[in-house]
Amino acid sequence: LCHSMDTARYLLGEPRRVWARHALRLLGGTENFDIPDVSAGTVEFESGVIGQFFCSFALPVTHRVGFFAVVAKDALAEVTFDGSIIKLKDDVQDFEASEPAQTHQDRAFIKAIETGDRSLVRSPYQDAVKTLDFTLAFEYAAETGDVVEFTDGRSLPGQRGAY
Repeated sequence: LCHSMDTARYLLGEPRRVWARHALRLLGGTENFDIPDVSAGTVEFESGVIGQFFCSFALPVTHRVGFFAVVAKDALAEVTFDGSIIKLKDDVQDFEASEPAQTHQDRAFIKAIETGDRSLVRSPYQDAVKTLDFTLAFEYAAETGDVVEFTDGRSLPGQRGAY
C-alpha cells in the first residue's frame, strides 16, 4: 500500500490518525507463505478527508483495481495504472496514459541513478521518510488494533498507539 499512501499524502495532505486490520485468510497453508494476504484501514487526514485503504494479493487471476479514488460532492476522480477518469454530474473525462505509471516511474528512477540527476525523482528523501512512517504506522495499527496518531505527518513515538 505504500504507493497508494504516498499518492494520498500528495493529494490529501498528512495523516492525522490511522486504524487498520490485516490477516492471512486466503493463502493460509501455502508453503513458505506467512504474511497477511488481506488488509484494510481507515485514515483521517489533517485536511478532514477520510480515506479507506484496501489491499489483497490473494486473487487467483491477474486483476488490478483502481489505484486511487477520490469521492467528492458531485464528483469522482479515479487514478489507475493506465490513466485517470474524472466524473462530474453531467460529464466524464477519461485520460489514457501513454504508458503504465510504474513504467514511467521506473524509467525516471533508473535515469536518476545513472546520471546523478536528483531532480528526476519527484519525492525528496525527507518526504519518502514520511510515507515510510505512514506505512509502518498502518502496519502497527493492523497488528495491534490500536489507533495511531500523527502530528505534522509523523506518528507520535512513545504514545499509546505509536509504534
